[in-house]
Amino acid sequence: VNILEATFLAFNRAVKKLLEKSPRLKKANFIVDGNHFRSDLKINYICQPKADANVKEVSCASIVAKVVRDYLMNSVDFLYPQWNFSQHKGYPTAEHFSLIEKYALTPFHRRSFSPCKKQTRLRLASRRSPLGEAEGSRGLSLNRKLYPCCY
Repeated sequence: VNILEATFLAFNRAVKKLLEKSPRLKKANFIVDGNHFRSDLKINYICQPKADANVKEVSCASIVAKVVRDYLMNSVDFLYPQWNFSQHKGYPTAEHFSLIEKYALTPFHRRSFSPCKKQTRLRLASRRSPLGEAEGSRGLSLNRKLYPCCY
């Protein structure tokens, strides 16, 4: 799942839950901040690039999302301090790329992200046992159905 697909998935899940709690919102018009979107939900939406700069409701939602993300990244930083998530927030900075090469990935890393995929392949190749079976598959892992953005 690439980042755009993960965004679509998250938006669809959020709207689906919102509609379950408030069915009257099926008639609402949703604004998608971007130029591309798809959904199987029967909703009205418009794609508006730079909506966070032009629509005050989207601006507010963007701020809330960033504050929540920062909180979550600080929590992950507490669990994995060597990754310095409180600084780079998981964005693809030079520091984050160098840490991907240095440390084993956390359960919060999106395995489909190219540098993570490469690092996983390299680590598995270096951990082959004499019998040819990959070692190191034990430990904390995330349920793919619950956390598809991480894979």
